Amino acid sequence: YGVEENQTLIYTISNKMASGYICSTYILLGKGKDYKKIAENSWIKSNERYKIEHRLPYPEADSDIKLKLDCDIYN
Repeated sequence: YGVEENQTLIYTISNKMASGYICSTYILLGKGKDYKKIAENSWIKSNERYKIEHRLPYPEADSDIKLKLDCDIYN
């Protein structure tokens, strides 16, 4: 979303489980091989849904974007 240097990725995280989670989010841009951490220790409450924005560098070409989460149950 956005034009020129103002590129923003908007994604949604939802938790349909009975427990809350603490999560880190990672992104892989284009044909890269290493995921980069873009969020750490995000608390995802039980039965909640969050819309999250992350500013991106301006792509020099069309890019695939992959996200992955690493979560632990919040006690």
